[in-house]
Amino acid sequence: MAEQFHQFDVEAYARCTDDEVARIVGWFKSRRSASLTLAQDLRRLRLTASTLAQFSKKNGCGTEGFFLQALSVANGNIVDLPLLLARPGEWKLPGFGVALCAEALRNLGFNLAKPDRHILRAVGSWSLVAFVKWPERDGRKAPVASELELRQTMLALQRLASVVGEETTFVDSTIWTACAKSGAWLENRELSAMTGDVANDEHP
Repeated sequence: MAEQFHQFDVEAYARCTDDEVARIVGWFKSRRSASLTLAQDLRRLRLTASTLAQFSKKNGCGTEGFFLQALSVANGNIVDLPLLLARPGEWKLPGFGVALCAEALRNLGFNLAKPDRHILRAVGSWSLVAFVKWPERDGRKAPVASELELRQTMLALQRLASVVGEETTFVDSTIWTACAKSGAWLENRELSAMTGDVANDEHP
């Protein structure tokens, strides 16, 4: 994979042509691991690579400098960093929402949760976060989270990790495995039952 992404050199990937992106898509397809949006996602990733490359060139630092300076702008609060990187503005990573920014930061060694649909429905089912928009809670339907609620979700997992004495990333991965199709694939009602509070229509 490193070869396909130019040894993960952001400057090199930023220069990728559409034909090169198509070849990368073909590489994934040949391994039956391509999504329907892969080509579009890889073009967006090219924009992100360009953003990081331009920052590095302008500031005379590696790409890690981008994230460290962004963390400083976020007042050193790791939970606020993915929000900053997903929000339109100077620090925006093209094509990255809050959950994907959090996942990228986790891969870089930051200890935080990724507030994706599975984590959202778990913390909602456990009443750790009260989501305003969760019209359908049957099965494995997830709430529609605001930026504030995504932040609250990441903070909730930080607190839970502190209580059980584990890294936030470990707790996040454990919950995700319980909720995801590749894991236990638990429904919202099963998650709620863990707290003795089975979800119903009146659940706040």
